[in-house]
Amino acid sequence: MGEEWKVDIDGKIFDVDLETLKQWVADYQVLSHHKVKKGNLNWLKASAVPALETIFKAIPPPPQMVAEVMEVKRNVTEHLVVPFASIQPTNASAVVTAAKQLQDLINHHSLQGWEFYRMDSVSLYENPGCLAGLLGAKTTETRLDMVIFRRVSVLTETVPTGRLIPG
Repeated sequence: MGEEWKVDIDGKIFDVDLETLKQWVADYQVLSHHKVKKGNLNWLKASAVPALETIFKAIPPPPQMVAEVMEVKRNVTEHLVVPFASIQPTNASAVVTAAKQLQDLINHHSLQGWEFYRMDSVSLYENPGCLAGLLGAKTTETRLDMVIFRRVSVLTETVPTGRLIPG
């Protein structure tokens, strides 16, 4: 083994000979900012050592490493709930009117990319206030019709893979 050199790579000290040190510089294992010293001499930045200077000038800069990412696609279902109130059908023409109102509502939302899913009802219960309760008022129920639409869209997310790649 030739001359003894010490290399400080991120706080870890290695004992190497000059040829190994040169090879480590060429392989990007020792970078210009790493500290090196020969024997008992002072520590220097590797790029300031004359025996390594020509290698640093000859090799291209080390490649930049970036986090590798990948796109993940998944289907997402959105729902839209629209209250629907039509006139109470009392005769045949009122039934036709209610059906036309519902048809117009469905067609309107279909043009916006929504698919009719179903119709449902929701009951709301309202308790009487303190005074009304004392006077015997009862809880009232209000039934609301709801038209439910849905649409499926593709959500694309970029997530890191946990690997580094040359950038």
